[in-house]
Amino acid sequence: GQKEVPATDAVAQAIGYKANVADIDYKRYPQRKDAKNKNQFCENCALYTGVNKSWGKCSMLTSGLVAAKGWCGSYSKKA
Repeated sequence: GQKEVPATDAVAQAIGYKANVADIDYKRYPQRKDAKNKNQFCENCALYTGVNKSWGKCSMLTSGLVAAKGWCGSYSKKA
């Protein structure tokens, strides 16, 4: 099976991807703290394609799977 995107992934670091939203760098991404953005997760992002309940593929992060409940600075609400 596929593995999770490694924390060392350069793209993941560049876009601030975190599998757990508690780990987001809020100094870098203060918008994620905004109450209206509290439901932003990989699973409802336009770049995400679910593989199972917990994991999916992201078109930005090709080195592995991302957490359904993760988040990054490239979040784009699914239409």
